[in-house]
Amino acid sequence: MFRTPSSRQTPDLAAITAIFKANNLGPVPMKPCAPSLKVELACSPSTGRSPASSTATPS
Repeated sequence: MFRTPSSRQTPDLAAITAIFKANNLGPVPMKPCAPSLKVELACSPSTGRSPASSTATPS
């Protein structure tokens, strides 16, 4: 396993804040992040176990 650099970029909030402060522009406007996707495993009605915990028997 190894890491590779991402092609995504994010703004430098510290630099933006400094520019706003130097020019008396008030606080830096922010918007909320996108909602996170969360997954819950549901129990199987027939076994009462989640699909990930069920075991298969070899044939």
